[in-house]
Amino acid sequence: MAEAVLGARGALGDLTAAGALAELAFQSWRRRREIGEAGLDTLVARYGAEAVLAALDAARPADRSTGIRMRHHAGEDVTEALADPDRTVAQRAQDHRCTV
Repeated sequence: MAEAVLGARGALGDLTAAGALAELAFQSWRRRREIGEAGLDTLVARYGAEAVLAALDAARPADRSTGIRMRHHAGEDVTEALADPDRTVAQRAQDHRCTV
C-alpha cells in the first residue's frame, strides 16, 4: 500500500516525495522500482530535473542512483559514477552506460 501512495504522490506532483520515490526506485524488486521511477519521471516532467535533484540528498545511495538515471536519460555521460563507493549505484551506472 505504501508504494501505491508514493506513486500517487509522484503522479500528483508532490516534490516532497522525491526522496521516498528515489528510495523506491533503488529497490531490487522490479515492481517497486517501476513505481518509484514512474513517480520520479512525472516529477521531472512537471518541475524539471534540476528541481528534482535539488530535492534529493547526494549522500544517500538511492538519490545518487536517481541522479545517474536522470543524467543518462538526458544523454549525459555517467562513466564517473562507475567509481561510486556503493556497489549498487556503480552497477546501475554500468547498466545505464551499456544502453547508450
